[in-house]
Amino acid sequence: MRKVVTDPEALTANAGENISGAERQPRLLIVDDDPQSRSMMDLMLAPHGYQLGFASDGSEAIARIKSGQYDLVFMDLVLPDMNGRDVCREIREWEAGKHRIPIVAVTGLDLPGQPLELIKAGMDDYIFKPYDVRTLTRIIGLYTGGEEQAGSETGEPAGLQATPILDIATSLEDFADDVESYQELLSDFVGALPGRLERMLQAQRDGDMERLGRECHSLKGIAAGLGAMRLSRLAGQVSTALRSGQQVDTGERLRQIEQRIKELQAEAQVYLGS
Repeated sequence: MRKVVTDPEALTANAGENISGAERQPRLLIVDDDPQSRSMMDLMLAPHGYQLGFASDGSEAIARIKSGQYDLVFMDLVLPDMNGRDVCREIREWEAGKHRIPIVAVTGLDLPGQPLELIKAGMDDYIFKPYDVRTLTRIIGLYTGGEEQAGSETGEPAGLQATPILDIATSLEDFADDVESYQELLSDFVGALPGRLERMLQAQRDGDMERLGRECHSLKGIAAGLGAMRLSRLAGQVSTALRSGQQVDTGERLRQIEQRIKELQAEAQVYLGS
């Protein structure tokens, strides 16, 4: 049985040891002032091989991000010294021109307008408390699945071909094995994809990169929720690049998204027609 560590200093010390010995396992920073929340993350994620670091307030989080090499940050929004959004803003200012670290907000409140505020602060995504290990591992896979590596011959990020086109089994678990409801939602989603693609193409033609980024961000979330992980990852990468001001060949990326849509349509047709 894994021993759960509740002392903040012990958690931090253990995390430092893990990160220094990492063999390219995703390296995660958990920012939360509640020791039980940190312990819960430790208990859920360490058995999966993730390398974990911990910070108990905003100042410590900023120092650790600047001195470490993390692949993803889970950021609680309510911290003793700073708001999580302010921490994110400071990190985005510091890393301008550097590699962008994905930051996922962790919040217990579903407030009107909050998603837009998080995006404006530089957050890449958000999850609600209480979360479960499946939510965490899906988010981690979405943001640490090989984007930093060299592209393939098609120009797509490395590792994308290894991502499932449609992860039916995992999605059915999320839907409590309600096959009928899942199939109905998947059918509606796939049927609406040509319209989504046209909206993205129109935004690209209009030169409206903000609108294109929003469309890609929306596509990423809905696709992930239905198990369309290859499409979700690609849309998420485009969204993140646009919102961080990176130079993106939007024409090429939209062609890649169109190809992923065709793959998904074919896969879904086989599943829904069976």
